[in-house]
Amino acid sequence: MDDYYDYAEARQEIDRQAKEKNTDKVNKKYQLCTWEGGIASKCKTITAPASRTTRLVTVIESTKEVEEAVLSLQGVLVDMDLPPLNSRPRPQQLRHIRQSISLSGLGQVSFGDAVSNLYGLHTMLARQVPPGALEKWQPSEFKGFVSLDISNRYFTLRRYADGAGKVPFDKLTDPAGYLEDINGQDMVHTDDNQVDFYSAASSGAQRVSPSTFRVGDIVEACLSVVMTPVSSEKYKMMLVLRSLAQIKCSLTMDAETKRNVAQYNDSVRTDTNILKRRRAYSTEERAACSSQTAPEGASSSQQLQPNQAGPSEPVLQRRRGVSDTAGTERVVDENGDVPMYRMLDS
Repeated sequence: MDDYYDYAEARQEIDRQAKEKNTDKVNKKYQLCTWEGGIASKCKTITAPASRTTRLVTVIESTKEVEEAVLSLQGVLVDMDLPPLNSRPRPQQLRHIRQSISLSGLGQVSFGDAVSNLYGLHTMLARQVPPGALEKWQPSEFKGFVSLDISNRYFTLRRYADGAGKVPFDKLTDPAGYLEDINGQDMVHTDDNQVDFYSAASSGAQRVSPSTFRVGDIVEACLSVVMTPVSSEKYKMMLVLRSLAQIKCSLTMDAETKRNVAQYNDSVRTDTNILKRRRAYSTEERAACSSQTAPEGASSSQQLQPNQAGPSEPVLQRRRGVSDTAGTERVVDENGDVPMYRMLDS
Protein backbone atom coordinates (compact mmCIF):
# COMPACT_ATOMS: atom_id res chain seq x y z
CA MET A 1 0.00 0.00 0.00
CA ASP A 2 1.60 3.22 -1.21
CA ASP A 3 0.56 6.75 -2.24
CA TYR A 4 -1.51 5.36 -5.12
CA TYR A 5 -3.86 3.72 -2.60
CA ASP A 6 -6.92 5.76 -1.60
CA TYR A 7 -6.69 5.67 2.20
CA ALA A 8 -9.58 8.11 2.68
CA GLU A 9 -11.95 5.95 0.66
CA ALA A 10 -10.77 2.86 2.54
CA ARG A 11 -11.57 4.49 5.90
CA GLN A 12 -15.05 5.41 4.71
CA GLU A 13 -15.70 1.86 3.51
CA ILE A 14 -14.51 0.32 6.79
CA ASP A 15 -16.76 2.69 8.73
CA ARG A 16 -19.72 1.94 6.46
CA GLN A 17 -19.29 -1.82 6.80
CA ALA A 18 -18.99 -1.65 10.59
CA LYS A 19 -22.11 0.53 10.92
CA GLU A 20 -24.06 -1.81 8.65
CA LYS A 21 -23.14 -4.79 10.84
CA ASN A 22 -23.82 -2.91 14.06
CA THR A 23 -27.38 -2.01 13.00
CA ASP A 24 -28.23 -5.66 12.33
CA LYS A 25 -29.51 -7.35 15.48
CA VAL A 26 -28.06 -10.75 14.60
CA ASN A 27 -24.64 -9.57 13.45
CA LYS A 28 -24.23 -6.90 16.11
CA LYS A 29 -23.85 -9.28 19.01
CA TYR A 30 -20.98 -11.05 17.24
CA GLN A 31 -19.13 -7.85 16.35
CA LEU A 32 -15.83 -7.50 18.21
CA CYS A 33 -16.29 -3.73 18.37
CA THR A 34 -19.62 -4.16 20.22
CA TRP A 35 -18.50 -7.10 22.37
CA GLU A 36 -19.54 -5.53 25.67
CA GLY A 37 -23.09 -5.01 24.41
CA GLY A 38 -23.20 -8.30 22.51
CA ILE A 39 -22.53 -11.82 23.73
CA ALA A 40 -20.04 -10.89 26.47
CA SER A 41 -22.53 -11.55 29.27
CA LYS A 42 -23.28 -15.00 27.84
CA CYS A 43 -19.68 -16.11 27.42
CA LYS A 44 -17.65 -18.37 29.62
CA THR A 45 -14.35 -20.20 29.26
CA ILE A 46 -13.47 -23.85 28.91
CA THR A 47 -10.02 -25.47 28.91
CA ALA A 48 -9.08 -28.54 26.85
CA PRO A 49 -7.16 -31.07 28.98
CA ALA A 50 -4.57 -32.23 26.44
CA SER A 51 -3.62 -28.93 24.81
CA ARG A 52 -4.31 -26.77 27.93
CA THR A 53 -5.89 -24.23 25.58
CA THR A 54 -8.60 -22.00 27.04
CA ARG A 55 -11.39 -20.78 24.76
CA LEU A 56 -14.30 -18.39 24.96
CA VAL A 57 -17.58 -20.21 24.41
CA THR A 58 -21.30 -19.45 24.46
CA VAL A 59 -24.26 -21.66 25.25
CA ILE A 60 -26.93 -21.99 22.56
CA GLU A 61 -30.18 -21.28 24.38
CA SER A 62 -32.37 -23.51 22.24
CA THR A 63 -30.20 -26.64 22.48
CA LYS A 64 -28.02 -25.84 25.52
CA GLU A 65 -25.03 -26.86 23.43
CA VAL A 66 -21.67 -25.15 23.84
CA GLU A 67 -20.06 -23.49 20.85
CA GLU A 68 -16.95 -21.40 20.44
CA ALA A 69 -17.46 -17.64 20.39
CA VAL A 70 -16.49 -16.44 16.90
CA LEU A 71 -16.30 -12.66 16.54
CA SER A 72 -16.31 -10.46 13.41
CA LEU A 73 -14.09 -7.53 12.52
CA GLN A 74 -13.93 -5.33 9.40
CA GLY A 75 -10.75 -3.68 8.16
CA VAL A 76 -8.15 -3.48 5.42
CA LEU A 77 -5.55 -6.17 4.76
CA VAL A 78 -2.12 -4.64 5.42
CA ASP A 79 -0.15 -7.89 5.39
CA MET A 80 -0.87 -11.56 4.71
CA ASP A 81 0.65 -14.99 4.32
CA LEU A 82 -2.08 -17.15 2.81
CA PRO A 83 -2.18 -20.43 0.89
CA PRO A 84 -1.64 -22.07 -1.46
CA LEU A 85 1.95 -23.04 -0.75
CA ASN A 86 4.44 -22.86 -3.63
CA SER A 87 6.50 -25.82 -2.44
CA ARG A 88 6.36 -28.79 -0.08
CA PRO A 89 7.12 -27.68 3.51
CA ARG A 90 10.14 -29.14 5.28
CA PRO A 91 9.49 -31.47 8.25
CA GLN A 92 10.88 -28.98 10.77
CA GLN A 93 8.40 -26.35 9.56
CA LEU A 94 5.23 -28.37 10.04
CA ARG A 95 4.60 -27.42 13.65
CA HIS A 96 4.90 -23.71 12.99
CA ILE A 97 3.66 -22.91 9.47
CA ARG A 98 0.42 -20.97 9.50
CA GLN A 99 -1.91 -18.85 7.42
CA SER A 100 -1.95 -15.32 8.75
CA ILE A 101 -3.20 -11.79 8.11
CA SER A 102 -2.69 -8.33 9.58
CA LEU A 103 -5.78 -6.14 9.69
CA SER A 104 -6.06 -2.39 10.30
CA GLY A 105 -8.90 0.08 10.62
CA LEU A 106 -6.68 2.97 9.48
CA GLY A 107 -7.73 4.95 12.53
CA GLN A 108 -11.48 4.26 12.39
CA VAL A 109 -13.35 4.37 15.72
CA SER A 110 -14.99 0.96 15.32
CA PHE A 111 -11.61 -0.73 14.95
CA GLY A 112 -10.32 1.10 18.02
CA ASP A 113 -13.34 -0.16 19.98
CA ALA A 114 -12.50 -3.71 18.90
CA VAL A 115 -8.95 -3.32 20.20
CA SER A 116 -10.23 -1.97 23.50
CA ASN A 117 -12.52 -4.98 23.88
CA LEU A 118 -9.57 -7.30 23.25
CA TYR A 119 -7.83 -5.77 26.25
CA GLY A 120 -10.96 -6.57 28.25
CA LEU A 121 -10.88 -10.15 27.02
CA HIS A 122 -7.23 -10.39 28.01
CA THR A 123 -8.16 -9.35 31.55
CA MET A 124 -10.92 -11.95 31.58
CA LEU A 125 -8.57 -14.74 30.48
CA ALA A 126 -5.91 -13.70 32.98
CA ARG A 127 -8.31 -14.71 35.77
CA GLN A 128 -8.16 -18.31 34.58
CA VAL A 129 -4.44 -18.75 35.42
CA PRO A 130 -2.18 -17.73 38.32
CA PRO A 131 -1.24 -14.03 38.56
CA GLY A 132 1.43 -13.06 36.04
CA ALA A 133 1.12 -16.32 34.11
CA LEU A 134 -0.57 -14.69 31.09
CA GLU A 135 1.88 -12.64 29.02
CA LYS A 136 1.01 -9.06 28.18
CA TRP A 137 -0.81 -8.52 24.91
CA GLN A 138 -0.62 -5.55 22.61
CA PRO A 139 -1.67 -4.86 19.01
CA SER A 140 0.72 -4.30 16.13
CA GLU A 141 1.21 -1.13 14.06
CA PHE A 142 0.95 -0.22 10.39
CA LYS A 143 2.12 3.23 9.26
CA GLY A 144 1.13 4.73 12.59
CA PHE A 145 -2.24 2.94 12.71
CA VAL A 146 -3.19 0.13 15.07
CA SER A 147 -3.34 -3.32 13.44
CA LEU A 148 -4.16 -6.84 14.59
CA ASP A 149 -2.30 -10.04 13.73
CA ILE A 150 -4.66 -12.99 13.23
CA SER A 151 -3.49 -16.47 12.27
CA ASN A 152 -4.14 -20.20 12.37
CA ARG A 153 -1.74 -23.12 12.10
CA TYR A 154 -2.15 -25.63 9.30
CA PHE A 155 -1.55 -28.55 11.66
CA THR A 156 -1.91 -29.63 15.27
CA LEU A 157 0.31 -32.19 16.97
CA ARG A 158 -1.76 -35.34 17.23
CA ARG A 159 -1.27 -35.62 21.00
CA TYR A 160 -2.65 -32.09 21.43
CA ALA A 161 -5.64 -32.54 19.12
CA ASP A 162 -7.98 -33.32 22.06
CA GLY A 163 -9.53 -36.18 20.15
CA ALA A 164 -10.42 -34.07 17.09
CA GLY A 165 -10.53 -36.04 13.86
CA LYS A 166 -8.60 -35.40 10.67
CA VAL A 167 -10.17 -32.95 8.20
CA PRO A 168 -8.92 -33.08 4.58
CA PHE A 169 -7.62 -29.94 2.90
CA ASP A 170 -9.84 -28.62 0.12
CA LYS A 171 -8.49 -28.01 -3.37
CA LEU A 172 -8.80 -24.22 -3.04
CA THR A 173 -6.37 -24.18 -0.13
CA ASP A 174 -4.07 -27.00 -1.21
CA PRO A 175 -4.36 -27.48 -5.00
CA ALA A 176 -0.99 -29.24 -5.32
CA GLY A 177 -1.61 -31.59 -2.39
CA TYR A 178 1.54 -30.58 -0.50
CA LEU A 179 -0.34 -30.31 2.81
CA GLU A 180 -2.72 -33.23 2.34
CA ASP A 181 0.24 -35.58 1.77
CA ILE A 182 1.37 -34.80 5.33
CA ASN A 183 -2.07 -34.70 6.94
CA GLY A 184 -2.72 -37.52 9.39
CA GLN A 185 0.81 -38.47 10.32
CA ASP A 186 2.31 -36.93 13.48
CA MET A 187 0.57 -33.70 12.51
CA VAL A 188 -3.16 -33.53 11.77
CA HIS A 189 -5.32 -30.87 10.15
CA THR A 190 -8.44 -30.64 12.32
CA ASP A 191 -11.58 -28.53 12.28
CA ASP A 192 -9.75 -26.16 14.63
CA ASN A 193 -7.15 -25.52 11.89
CA GLN A 194 -9.73 -24.96 9.16
CA VAL A 195 -9.96 -21.48 7.57
CA ASP A 196 -12.65 -20.65 5.02
CA PHE A 197 -12.32 -17.96 2.35
CA TYR A 198 -15.24 -16.10 0.82
CA SER A 199 -16.15 -13.31 -1.54
CA ALA A 200 -19.00 -11.22 -0.17
CA ALA A 201 -21.16 -10.78 -3.29
CA SER A 202 -24.63 -9.18 -3.40
CA SER A 203 -26.13 -12.63 -3.97
CA GLY A 204 -24.41 -13.99 -0.85
CA ALA A 205 -21.02 -15.25 0.25
CA GLN A 206 -19.23 -17.54 -2.21
CA ARG A 207 -16.22 -19.77 -1.56
CA VAL A 208 -13.08 -18.52 -3.30
CA SER A 209 -9.41 -19.39 -3.46
CA PRO A 210 -7.24 -17.56 -0.89
CA SER A 211 -5.01 -16.54 -3.80
CA THR A 212 -7.63 -13.93 -4.80
CA PHE A 213 -6.86 -11.74 -1.78
CA ARG A 214 -4.47 -8.79 -2.00
CA VAL A 215 -2.96 -6.37 0.48
CA GLY A 216 -5.27 -3.35 0.43
CA ASP A 217 -8.54 -5.30 0.09
CA ILE A 218 -11.38 -4.41 2.47
CA VAL A 219 -12.28 -7.62 4.30
CA GLU A 220 -14.21 -9.10 7.19
CA ALA A 221 -12.32 -11.51 9.42
CA CYS A 222 -13.99 -13.96 11.77
CA LEU A 223 -11.80 -14.91 14.71
CA SER A 224 -11.78 -16.59 18.07
CA VAL A 225 -9.83 -15.55 21.14
CA VAL A 226 -7.84 -18.29 22.87
CA MET A 227 -5.26 -18.57 25.62
CA THR A 228 -2.57 -21.12 24.81
CA PRO A 229 0.45 -22.29 26.84
CA VAL A 230 3.94 -21.30 25.70
CA SER A 231 5.69 -23.13 28.54
CA SER A 232 4.78 -25.07 31.65
CA GLU A 233 3.94 -21.86 33.52
CA LYS A 234 3.37 -19.19 30.89
CA TYR A 235 0.45 -18.48 28.55
CA LYS A 236 -0.34 -16.04 25.77
CA MET A 237 -3.52 -14.72 24.20
CA MET A 238 -3.91 -15.34 20.48
CA LEU A 239 -6.38 -14.32 17.79
CA VAL A 240 -7.22 -17.40 15.71
CA LEU A 241 -8.42 -16.91 12.15
CA ARG A 242 -11.64 -18.80 11.31
CA SER A 243 -12.69 -17.22 8.01
CA LEU A 244 -11.89 -14.30 5.72
CA ALA A 245 -14.37 -12.60 3.39
CA GLN A 246 -13.40 -10.18 0.64
CA ILE A 247 -15.75 -7.18 0.78
CA LYS A 248 -14.18 -4.72 -1.65
CA CYS A 249 -11.14 -5.08 -3.90
CA SER A 250 -11.67 -2.11 -6.25
CA LEU A 251 -9.39 0.18 -4.19
CA THR A 252 -6.51 -2.25 -4.61
CA MET A 253 -7.19 -2.66 -8.32
CA ASP A 254 -7.38 1.13 -8.86
CA ALA A 255 -4.07 1.62 -7.04
CA GLU A 256 -2.40 -1.09 -9.12
CA THR A 257 -3.65 0.49 -12.35
CA LYS A 258 -2.39 3.96 -11.33
CA ARG A 259 0.97 2.48 -10.35
CA ASN A 260 1.37 0.69 -13.69
CA VAL A 261 0.44 3.82 -15.66
CA ALA A 262 2.93 5.90 -13.67
CA GLN A 263 5.70 3.35 -14.29
CA TYR A 264 4.90 3.36 -18.01
CA ASN A 265 4.99 7.17 -18.16
CA ASP A 266 8.33 7.17 -16.35
CA SER A 267 9.77 4.73 -18.87
CA VAL A 268 8.53 6.88 -21.78
CA ARG A 269 10.15 10.00 -20.31
CA THR A 270 13.39 8.08 -19.84
CA ASP A 271 13.38 7.00 -23.50
CA THR A 272 12.86 10.55 -24.80
CA ASN A 273 15.81 11.82 -22.74
CA ILE A 274 18.35 9.68 -24.64
CA LEU A 275 21.09 11.98 -26.02
CA LYS A 276 21.56 12.18 -29.78
CA ARG A 277 25.05 12.63 -31.21
CA ARG A 278 26.37 13.62 -34.61
CA ARG A 279 28.44 11.07 -36.52
CA ALA A 280 31.99 12.18 -37.34
CA TYR A 281 31.36 11.99 -41.10
CA SER A 282 28.08 11.73 -42.88
CA THR A 283 27.70 9.66 -46.05
CA GLU A 284 27.87 12.81 -48.17
CA GLU A 285 31.01 14.02 -46.40
CA ARG A 286 32.76 10.68 -46.90
CA ALA A 287 31.87 10.74 -50.62
CA ALA A 288 33.17 14.31 -50.96
CA CYS A 289 36.39 13.39 -49.22
CA SER A 290 36.95 10.45 -51.58
CA SER A 291 36.45 12.68 -54.65
CA GLN A 292 39.01 15.19 -53.43
CA THR A 293 41.71 12.53 -52.89
CA ALA A 294 41.25 10.65 -56.17
CA PRO A 295 44.36 10.49 -58.53
CA GLU A 296 44.55 13.33 -61.03
CA GLY A 297 43.03 12.40 -64.35
CA ALA A 298 41.07 9.47 -63.00
CA SER A 299 37.56 9.14 -64.33
CA SER A 300 34.54 9.17 -62.06
CA SER A 301 34.19 5.41 -62.47
CA GLN A 302 37.79 4.99 -61.25
CA GLN A 303 37.39 7.22 -58.21
CA LEU A 304 37.32 5.48 -54.89
CA GLN A 305 33.90 4.94 -53.34
CA PRO A 306 33.40 5.19 -49.58
CA ASN A 307 34.70 2.09 -47.75
CA GLN A 308 36.23 0.71 -51.02
CA ALA A 309 39.87 -0.36 -50.93
CA GLY A 310 42.36 0.86 -53.58
CA PRO A 311 43.43 -1.42 -56.44
CA SER A 312 46.75 -2.45 -54.93
CA GLU A 313 45.85 -2.25 -51.25
CA PRO A 314 45.21 -5.39 -49.21
CA VAL A 315 41.68 -5.54 -47.79
CA LEU A 316 41.67 -4.14 -44.27
CA GLN A 317 40.77 -6.77 -41.68
CA ARG A 318 39.70 -6.11 -38.06
CA ARG A 319 39.33 -8.37 -35.06
CA ARG A 320 35.79 -9.50 -34.24
CA GLY A 321 34.95 -9.95 -30.54
CA VAL A 322 35.28 -13.69 -29.85
CA SER A 323 38.31 -14.55 -32.10
CA ASP A 324 40.18 -13.22 -35.10
CA THR A 325 39.22 -16.15 -37.30
CA ALA A 326 35.70 -17.09 -36.18
CA GLY A 327 33.44 -17.46 -39.24
CA THR A 328 36.27 -16.73 -41.78
CA GLU A 329 38.46 -18.56 -44.26
CA ARG A 330 42.16 -17.92 -44.87
CA VAL A 331 43.14 -16.28 -48.16
CA VAL A 332 46.11 -14.24 -49.44
CA ASP A 333 46.04 -10.83 -51.03
CA GLU A 334 46.62 -10.12 -54.71
CA ASN A 335 50.42 -9.89 -54.22
CA GLY A 336 50.38 -13.40 -52.73
CA ASP A 337 52.36 -12.61 -49.60
CA VAL A 338 49.95 -11.07 -47.05
CA PRO A 339 47.68 -13.60 -45.31
CA MET A 340 44.15 -12.37 -44.75
CA TYR A 341 40.82 -13.76 -43.58
CA ARG A 342 37.60 -13.34 -45.48
CA MET A 343 34.22 -13.47 -43.78
CA LEU A 344 32.17 -16.51 -44.74
CA ASP A 345 28.62 -16.01 -45.97
CA SER A 346 26.14 -16.82 -43.21
